[in-house]
Formats: sequence, C-alpha cells, structure tokens
Amino acid sequence: MIKMKLKECAGKNTHKKVLDLMKTKKRGRVLDIAAGYGNISLQLKRMGFDVTAADINPNLFKPKNIECIKVDANKKLPFGPESFDYVVSVETVEHLKNPWFFIDEIHRILKEKGTCIITSPNVETLQNRLFYLLKGKFNWFHTEEALEDHKTPIFSWIFRYMVKEKFLIKKETFNAGEVIGFLPRIGIEIRLPIKGGNLFGEIRIIEMVKK
Repeated sequence: MIKMKLKECAGKNTHKKVLDLMKTKKRGRVLDIAAGYGNISLQLKRMGFDVTAADINPNLFKPKNIECIKVDANKKLPFGPESFDYVVSVETVEHLKNPWFFIDEIHRILKEKGTCIITSPNVETLQNRLFYLLKGKFNWFHTEEALEDHKTPIFSWIFRYMVKEKFLIKKETFNAGEVIGFLPRIGIEIRLPIKGGNLFGEIRIIEMVKK
C-alpha cells in the first residue's frame, strides 16, 4: 500500500509533535480545524480516531476517505455542544480576527474533560524581542503581506488569561529551535541547535483540558 505524503503547512516538526501527543490518547472523535492539505487528519485517522476535518478552503484537502467541510473559524462553529473528545488546531489562532471567540467555541464543542492541542508562532523569542526593539514589529507579522494572513500575535501571558476560566493547560512545548535569517539577501537561514524554550522555540504547542 502506498502511503500518501502531504504537505505540512506548519513549522518544522510541529505536526510530529502534535501527533506524538495524540498517540497516547484514548481513541475518540476529533476535530482538525484549519486542516489544510489534510496531513494531520490523515495521520489521526490511521491511528484510529474518528476524524472530522474543517477548513476555510476545503478544496485544498487531499485525503479522499475523510470529508472536509467548509468552516470559517472566525465565526460560530457549525457543531453542537460537546460534540468532540478532541480538537486539534495547528497554526490557526494567529490568523483570526477574534481568537477569544475561537477559544470560546472550542470550549463549547468539546466534551467534558475534552482535550485541545493548539499551536501558534512564538512571538516571545529572543530574536522577536530584538526585532521589536529595533523595528517595533514581530517576525511573522512585520510586513503588509504577512499581516494579510497573520492578524493576531499570541503572547503566552495573554493566552493563559484567555483560557484560564475554561481550560487547564496540561503541557507546553515547542517544535524546534528558532530559524534565523543569515545573509537573507541570498536566502540562507540557520536553525538554532536548541530544542526550544520560550526564548528560542519557534512554534508554541499547548495541550489543554476543558474544565
């Protein structure tokens, strides 16, 4: 059997880290929101989860054995209360105009003690702090083109405030060390040989449980 290889629209190792967290979970119903090309959805289905995929552009979604429904994560999600055991949201929240509402909706559609795994670019790295000091902007959000796509930088302190009444944060990790441009005019980059941490982790990965 040929295994489908799908493009991962996320920072390096982010999908692997998310899937590693899900491997240990009791099988159940999971929503992959902003599913993109469908890599996370496909891997979760292979693990034995009952997968529902959703994306603003379902035409991008490749797996033929999983339905992907059109969903705008800025709006009320088209699912009833306590519909899912798990919600996976990979690099979605920073694209939204109102991430607070999105968190409320995830809480609404999760079952009691349900788990959400959510990821977002880490704007608190040392590189980002220096970038902001010098230019008043963050990497991922520093050009007009980037802001068309990335609308809301997510800080750890404000995220914790957003979720504190609704979720218990169980684990926080990072995909890998941060990527830093080196001789950017000729397109050379280096990745810090550091596993992560708030000052050097490129993508923040949070696992949280519904209160």
